[in-house]
Amino acid sequence: MALTRSFGIEYVEDQFEQIVEFMSGMRPSSCPLEEMIEPGSVKCMILVYEGEEAADRIRSVLGPTDPLLAPGGTVRRDFGSNIMVNTAHASDSPESATREMGVVRFQENSCAEIIRSFTNLRD
Repeated sequence: MALTRSFGIEYVEDQFEQIVEFMSGMRPSSCPLEEMIEPGSVKCMILVYEGEEAADRIRSVLGPTDPLLAPGGTVRRDFGSNIMVNTAHASDSPESATREMGVVRFQENSCAEIIRSFTNLRD
C-alpha cells in the first residue's frame, strides 16, 4: 500500500508486471486467462532445503540480495549481476517456504520424478 500511495497504482502495477515477466517470461496482462496456470517460458531450478534453521543457513550461503554487498564466495556475489538478477531466491521462514512451494507447484515439478527415481536407486 505504501508504494501505491507514494507512486500511484499505475507504477505499482507496472512493477508487478515486470517482476512476473522476469520470473515467468510473460506479463500477466498479456497472458490469456486459460494459460495462467501453465508454466512460463523461463526455466528455473527449485531446491528445497530441510533441517534445523534451513532458511537461515541457505540465506547465508546465498549472501545478501544485492550481489555488490555480498561477500566473496557467496552464490549471489559469484553469480549475481544486480539486485534484480541476483541468481537465487530463498524463503525467509518455514511458513514462507511452504507458501512459496505451493506457488511454484513444487510437488508437480517435472524434475521431481527424475530426482526421486535417482535417489531411490541410491537407497
